[in-house]
Amino acid sequence: DEARQLFVDRMNETVKLFQLRNTHYMNPHGLDQDGHYSSAYDQAIILRAALNYPQIRDCMQTLSRRVADRYDLYNGNQLLAERSDYIGGKTGLTDNCGYCLAGAARNEQGRMVIAVALQDDWSWFWDVSLLLDYGFELMEQRGIPAWAEPSLVGTQLSQQPETTRPIQTAGAQPTAPRQGGP
Repeated sequence: DEARQLFVDRMNETVKLFQLRNTHYMNPHGLDQDGHYSSAYDQAIILRAALNYPQIRDCMQTLSRRVADRYDLYNGNQLLAERSDYIGGKTGLTDNCGYCLAGAARNEQGRMVIAVALQDDWSWFWDVSLLLDYGFELMEQRGIPAWAEPSLVGTQLSQQPETTRPIQTAGAQPTAPRQGGP
């Protein structure tokens, strides 16, 4: 369909704008297809850019939502309920890649860490949580100069998200987290 292809073309234009070297899109939904690929590093850059948009952050932080007074949609990202510092992220699962999670958290000083895990089992939430903790630990040990404000393709990411707590909409109940998380 023409509209779908135009959207995919725009996605690949954004890849070039962000100077991503290991990402190419063939479809808008991210499912396996020849020529459709990305790296953990590129996914971290994409997540960091997406977090600049309050509407995207709101979607990432929403635990559940009732649609058309009939359907309940649930966010399967367990870290929303597990970590008070969690900003949001993107889960994924395909046959070729396995379980994927790009997640971001912000510490008390406003510094953000993004971690990406590619797994073959449900440990992906646990692994991203451990990587986020490790990133904050390294920042504390090594120190971050005050002038090192994070930026990406000309946009500052120093603004605070409206909330780091999950959003619960009326009428839908969150699902219980799976065992084995952080």
